[in-house]
Amino acid sequence: MNQLLRAAFADASDPPIRDAALNHFSHCHPLLRLHLRETERIKCNFCDSIISGRGYACLRCDYYLHDVCRNFPKEIRHDFHPGYDHTLVLRPFRLGDDEEKFHYAACGVDDYELSLFLSYYCCRLCNFNLHVECASIPITLGLRVKCPLHLLFSLPINSESASLSCSICTEVVPISGSWLFYNHEHDYLCHFDCAAIIEFATESDSMTKLQNPLKLYL
Repeated sequence: MNQLLRAAFADASDPPIRDAALNHFSHCHPLLRLHLRETERIKCNFCDSIISGRGYACLRCDYYLHDVCRNFPKEIRHDFHPGYDHTLVLRPFRLGDDEEKFHYAACGVDDYELSLFLSYYCCRLCNFNLHVECASIPITLGLRVKCPLHLLFSLPINSESASLSCSICTEVVPISGSWLFYNHEHDYLCHFDCAAIIEFATESDSMTKLQNPLKLYL
């Protein structure tokens, strides 16, 4: 499992904290710890899925947060960010944001509404954006094939006219402009998002601890 989600799950399985309130960067007020039933149909403001079990809330603002979602870091650095020394900051989507400004470097999707989470990682200096789930995919995948797949920003191929197909979905894979996974020895190539689907699908029961957030991504 990716490092971000692994850390989140590990922290969520720890014994309950003693403090009744949580100061979290995503909200201006302290969040009270509480236990919610799925039948209450209360959604997390980070992942937009229903909270079942331990969570946090600001009742004054009607703001809720999964216990797992609270563990996603506010800032990260990613190896494939062109400005590798820049920090990517977790930001919430806002209704006033201009959709045309959003292009995600990993999956190439322009529509932020396709994200499972209500936040994204960005570098404003470079206009470099990553979905939370895209940032969570590891650099090397095993998937269900026998060879390790390595994350690339573009293939080391000189010809722009070359036509290559994804080993998973069989659709054309762009030579540049979007991330992909590749193994040269076995000539295995796949879209970033195709690999992501299988990566999440092969996770075991630990994925169900989120209840809903990544289930829709399968």
